[in-house]
Amino acid sequence: MVADLFVHRLAFALRVDEHFSREPLGEPVEVRLDTGEPAVDSLSGSARHSDGTYRWANLSDGLRRVTLRSASGRWVRWDPAPLDVVVPVPDQKTALVVEMWPTPLAAAPPGVSTIRGKLVGAGVAGLRVEIDGTGAPPTGRWTFADAQGELMYLLPGGPWPMTAARLLDLTISIPGRTVAGVEVLPGPTSFTGAQFAIPPQREIRARFHVL
Repeated sequence: MVADLFVHRLAFALRVDEHFSREPLGEPVEVRLDTGEPAVDSLSGSARHSDGTYRWANLSDGLRRVTLRSASGRWVRWDPAPLDVVVPVPDQKTALVVEMWPTPLAAAPPGVSTIRGKLVGAGVAGLRVEIDGTGAPPTGRWTFADAQGELMYLLPGGPWPMTAARLLDLTISIPGRTVAGVEVLPGPTSFTGAQFAIPPQREIRARFHVL
């Protein structure tokens, strides 16, 4: 008896990265096409493959709109641009990359400097937040505060500017608004203005007072 041989044509692969580290997101998320065509499962039975990709095969040519959803609520896609994929893609062997951001429900990665922040002031829901090393070039990382003004901000990599006390020397920027002061908890240790300092490689909480 001759076994049947099935050949699948890879249409495209999509890798979901964590915005701050730019590494594949370890937690599976729901990735759907508006056409309803299912992804190809990995050997483990999950739609997420071991390299962090989600893959589709044997698709007809045409446009697909992709949506992502975190069932756990720990991740969100803040990029407002629609995620459209036109099949055939120019290079099926190179995965398309989309980013997701940690929400306040996410766990802090071990050994990564992490800020669980809350914006305090009027109209803080949905504000864009950028935190960089004081005097250092911008990293290009950012996030948005949620409806309660809360956010989670990761500071992987480095080196980061340090104070004389060996704390991370940071500055927060909120486009269109002024940060009047920062409280680092549980102290609280208070800072005037947008510049503040935190212990490295730890999870801390902070309140940012916004005018």
